[in-house]
Amino acid sequence: MNLTHVVLLVRRPDRPVETVVDEHLVAGSDEMPWPEIADVIVSTDVDAPPAPHARVLLARYPGCLVTVASDADGGCVVVVRDGRVRRFPGGDPATLGSVTHAWLRAGLPLEELNGAPPDALVTRATPTPPDVDVHVRPAEPGDPRRLLTPG
Repeated sequence: MNLTHVVLLVRRPDRPVETVVDEHLVAGSDEMPWPEIADVIVSTDVDAPPAPHARVLLARYPGCLVTVASDADGGCVVVVRDGRVRRFPGGDPATLGSVTHAWLRAGLPLEELNGAPPDALVTRATPTPPDVDVHVRPAEPGDPRRLLTPG
């Protein structure tokens, strides 16, 4: 599971450059319980046919907008909630799923997306917090944090 932050510079003919910013949750299909709330699900089943399996994931997790699966040729198959399918010849599945999510949330046409743009920035939205040792100091008499007990 990863909270992902995407920044895309969208260059389209006869239009000014658009900056698209998106944050969403990405989860592997086997990372229970995260697929239940994920926006992008990456299939971890390497033996399943990519497009049908991605469709199964969409049906199983109705809150998800994008599913992505690797294919046998090293490409990625992306399936979106409305049933459209795109195959990209290569790239990291999680990155392609995240870029597709940002692209669609910006209202851009899926058919104009040709993989992750070279200037796309896809990062973890928040770093994993370090382990922190917490030392609890008992409250002194008169300290407002002290629990009041009868008697």
